[in-house]
Amino acid sequence: MKHFSFKICIICIICNFVLYGAKTAEEILQEDGLYATIETEKGDMLVKFEFKKTPLHVCNFVGLAEGTIKNEPFDFGEPYFDGLPFHRVAFDRVIQSGDPPGPAQGPGYQFHTEIDPTLKHDRRGAMGMALMSPGSATAGSQWYITHLPLPELDGDYTVFGYVVDSVGLEVIMDIRQGDLVNKVTITRVGIEAEKFKTDQETFDNLMNGITEAEEDIVPIVGNNSNTSVTIVQGHISIRLNNPGPVDASVYATNGREIFSAKNIGMAKNVIIPFSGESGMYILRIKQGNETTTYKFVMQEY
Repeated sequence: MKHFSFKICIICIICNFVLYGAKTAEEILQEDGLYATIETEKGDMLVKFEFKKTPLHVCNFVGLAEGTIKNEPFDFGEPYFDGLPFHRVAFDRVIQSGDPPGPAQGPGYQFHTEIDPTLKHDRRGAMGMALMSPGSATAGSQWYITHLPLPELDGDYTVFGYVVDSVGLEVIMDIRQGDLVNKVTITRVGIEAEKFKTDQETFDNLMNGITEAEEDIVPIVGNNSNTSVTIVQGHISIRLNNPGPVDASVYATNGREIFSAKNIGMAKNVIIPFSGESGMYILRIKQGNETTTYKFVMQEY
């Protein structure tokens, strides 16, 4: 089993080298995206966040890192992760940090998963949020980075970023329990990353699925009591009262299909990335025997 894990890790390194070549962190940080540089005693890791697909998780991590989200262990404005240890290192699985000292359980709040089927634990360097039990709405501040592919976590744990710096991938393997996160620095590159808000109001809205555009999401056919739909930072958010498989499709008003996905939604909240132009669209959601059609206006994000 150890030989198998070692081979997988080598494949991960090769794949990431092909994708990013010999680029340095400085070169990568010239490309559009939202990043975190995680400085440790063993070296730096550079994470690129999937803020379009997992806005709540990224808003939470960045807000805590920059001190823009209220929490119990630290004063507002104080960086949350700086100085915290890697309190768990499970070899051939994950390194984990984000657990503050003292009696407080994490940041003092918890939130639900955001499962995007395109974000998988398919490599070394997948970054996710730890939970008290698989699929539970218990995300907070404890985050992990994988040593190798862990497909058994897909569908229950939210992947919200990936380590992209080849040097950082090696650092993951050098981390030992008790090593410190010296500092987390957030970098925004490009218009979309700069527009992505991580303040308290945005976090609260994402937590509650409330946005200014919520009034634009209205059912026009059917009335599925099991789902509610909102627009969250330019994404379609489907809240499931009864979690279960969902088929979702988005159409332009001329009938052209823009997006379609089947059997998604085993978590309580499903975020559909949507990058259509500004205008009116039709969303059709089917869960079990209930089908509901919505009309909504999407502003360019």
